[in-house]
Amino acid sequence: MEAGRLLSIAERLVIANATGKSDCGTSSRVVDTERYTSLDRHRAEVERIFHREAQLVGLSGDIAALGAYITVDLGDLPVIVARGDDGVARAFLNSCRHRGTELVCDRGVTTRFVCPYHHWTYAQDGRLVAVPSRESFADASLAERNLIELPLAEKYGLLVVSPDPTRMVDVDAFLGHPAPEIASLSLATAQPLMQRNATVACNWKMTNEMGLDGYHVRYLHSESLHGQALWECVYDQFGRHHRLGFANVSLLDAAPLPTADTDLLGLISLTTYLYPSTFVVVGTHAVVYQRSVPGKVPGECSFHLATYSWQPLDDEALVGAHEFFEFLWKLSINEDIRAQEGSQRAFASGLVDHTVFGANEPALARLHESWDAALAD
Repeated sequence: MEAGRLLSIAERLVIANATGKSDCGTSSRVVDTERYTSLDRHRAEVERIFHREAQLVGLSGDIAALGAYITVDLGDLPVIVARGDDGVARAFLNSCRHRGTELVCDRGVTTRFVCPYHHWTYAQDGRLVAVPSRESFADASLAERNLIELPLAEKYGLLVVSPDPTRMVDVDAFLGHPAPEIASLSLATAQPLMQRNATVACNWKMTNEMGLDGYHVRYLHSESLHGQALWECVYDQFGRHHRLGFANVSLLDAAPLPTADTDLLGLISLTTYLYPSTFVVVGTHAVVYQRSVPGKVPGECSFHLATYSWQPLDDEALVGAHEFFEFLWKLSINEDIRAQEGSQRAFASGLVDHTVFGANEPALARLHESWDAALAD
């Protein structure tokens, strides 16, 4: 980060927790609940946000090895993100050019993408290299049947993909103002530890709201986070991106505050939301990655959580890292998402036609402003 930026955040957190006042907006905002339940709205969000906007889909460490790949969804578009033997990261529609079958699932390492349906085979750069009974397709222009490539840019340890083949990606333009801060976090060296996916019964916007809602932490997580974190937070907005900062209980005892970023990250955590639906959390020498995408219906989404380490871990540290992940997963599923699923059921009943964001939830109204603006384009 820029010199003194992290220290400034820590100093703001000291004041916030000493005074009992988190950063707030100027007013509350009422919004309709149809935005969580409308099928028309759901389809518009998939088409105008997830099929159009550049998205952070993972970290470089997810495909660190040559031939490594992961699979992600951009809305309902299945995508392969892979690193070729030439070291270049690429993205392809996860669809065989014969009959459309998905080539791979989850993640792995491969020298070729082989369709399970008829064994059409593609090189790591997307070229069609083998077709069983090739003579049967003599007039099918097989030279034009390479995988459909999507624009991908890799920088600062981020993998950013455009779902639109005609829209190139620039990571600095995607990040905007936070680019220097993200660059300073050394995410290119982050090594994946654990990851898990779940389909949950709430709208994708709700899982984004929970990541930027500092108001709920002291109440919903009062037992699970007791003795670990301070409740007051600081907030910053960077265009369509947002950041919350929290402090662990050691911050108020650290006088004077350390000036080195590595030491400060042991006292605070920063939750950075990158539009439209991804979070990167850093603190206490760990990285947490969270992403949500719409499901098949408004009341469903796919929730992904992963953890990373900046350096190799010994066996004892690995045990602790696994315990930390399980703690985060249970916190997310059993507390945050359970609360969101209850809201989704209430909104779907038709009896609750609006919800309200308080001035002490400044990021939430601004999240919806960004999503609404995308639908208005």
